[in-house]
Amino acid sequence: FDEFDCMVPRRTSNANSQYQVDEVDEFLTMLNNSCQRGIYVIAATNRPDSIDSVVMRTGRIDEKIYIPMPDVDTRAHLFRYELNARPASPDIDFNVLAEKSNGYNCSDISYIVKLAARKKFNNAIITSRCEPISQEDLEQVILDTRPSVSEREVLAFERMSSDFAPKTGDNVRYKVGF
Repeated sequence: FDEFDCMVPRRTSNANSQYQVDEVDEFLTMLNNSCQRGIYVIAATNRPDSIDSVVMRTGRIDEKIYIPMPDVDTRAHLFRYELNARPASPDIDFNVLAEKSNGYNCSDISYIVKLAARKKFNNAIITSRCEPISQEDLEQVILDTRPSVSEREVLAFERMSSDFAPKTGDNVRYKVGF
């Protein structure tokens, strides 16, 4: 489930939200020990603080994993992945792009590549010359765009991340993706 916070929001005593309370109660009933019935729930949210706390108890959501912003290596791989099926200059330095895109998430990097490709396409229509996406094109788009997640939001997520760390005492850092 994506945007899980919308499915099981914090319940309030507000009379206008009774339908919401009933729906969350029903969802919780169905979620109880679902893995014993062969049903595994994977839920994602950017707002874990908006989820009703009883949803997060063992037997409903057993594992909680915080996925941080992509690190420099992951960003380099994301640029490589996004450019793989596009006409791109062979001398693109993915490491430089990764360094320049600190604070950008996966969808931001995808957008940067799409925007650079769109600019090349529009230029090809005007000039009748099709040129590959260059290092300069990508760096310019990075300069012209902002990350979609603010530094303040990242800090808030990181503060909440301790709630999602494994309780085994191990400082396991999950690597997701590349």
